Amino acid sequence: MPKIRVRGVKSYRSKRSVYHYHRATGIRIDIDIATAPERFLARVRELDSKAAAAVPAKVVQPRDETLGGLFDAWKRSEEWKGLKPQTRVTYERVIDPEIGALKKIRKRPLREFVPSFVVGVRDAVAKKQKRWMGNYSVKVLRTAFAWGRLHGWCSDNPAEGVPLLPRPVDSPVRNRPWSADEFMTVWGRAPAPLKRALSLAHYAGLRVGDIVVVPWSAWDGEVLTVRQSKTGHVVQIRAPRPLKDELNNAKREGTQILVNERAQPYTRDGLQTNLWRLVKKLEAEALVKPGLCFHGLRHALGAALYDLGLDREARKAALGHTSDAASMVYERGGNRRAASDRAFAAYDDHLASVGTAKNAK
Repeated sequence: MPKIRVRGVKSYRSKRSVYHYHRATGIRIDIDIATAPERFLARVRELDSKAAAAVPAKVVQPRDETLGGLFDAWKRSEEWKGLKPQTRVTYERVIDPEIGALKKIRKRPLREFVPSFVVGVRDAVAKKQKRWMGNYSVKVLRTAFAWGRLHGWCSDNPAEGVPLLPRPVDSPVRNRPWSADEFMTVWGRAPAPLKRALSLAHYAGLRVGDIVVVPWSAWDGEVLTVRQSKTGHVVQIRAPRPLKDELNNAKREGTQILVNERAQPYTRDGLQTNLWRLVKKLEAEALVKPGLCFHGLRHALGAALYDLGLDREARKAALGHTSDAASMVYERGGNRRAASDRAFAAYDDHLASVGTAKNAK
């Protein structure tokens, strides 16, 4: 007799007898399918209904229609996973429920967010944590609501079009380039780990986020190969002599090039705090001017490369820039007069050569 298969029924033979069990309920079906197929199938349908009724209904949790709910959903998304690690860390400074700039309004319903409300949020954050954080909060809200609009959390983006607070005309230049004298003054008073960090920023143009993580495996004795945390691009730096000597003579006490006295890696904030404390002491002694920071050393390198007359493509490759706009920011600290003199000297030579050619005719 051919074997008959019924969906949802497990059948097996034992000692010349065939036994049938309903898979979902585990109940044995004591009906001979060969002699009473209709009764057998009716019993199967009965057990199917019993099994379906036993499955608990899926409970759909109501969505948390608050700013915090939007942030949390965004952080679980594939788009968030696709962000660069440094970008996620920076966004957390705004959206984190414990330390974020917007932690106090995470429970506010999304319906309350209109442009005028976002303006108020911007101004409140700027008053407490300065203009940059106020503006950055607006930028993060734009990104979060843009994601939310695409995923059905909101119908529009209330942060879109909200203007950023302008820089006061009398405010100091942010990330201003260091002078050569300022670098030597700070470097001379810095402890050994901070000296190495200053060298990486000054001679290689590394950002502080890359300084604290760059491993010894990135250094081959001549060239430092670094994948930038901000852009993800690989930059190969043929170290200038001072940096080359610093790294080749350094004692390797950990995986990272930069470690503290306990041979532990620095954190980004910890390293910046160390520099800030030293700079404040030197400012009080009138040895340096206000406004020195790690990123200012990167700007100093960019200005130096500009003053050397290197073309923009070479400077972009050295600093890991991919756009002309980013490179142009570093030109502001360069010697514009010297660059202008080079341009007009070249133009004067051109006019002279044209005049000579005409006279020859």
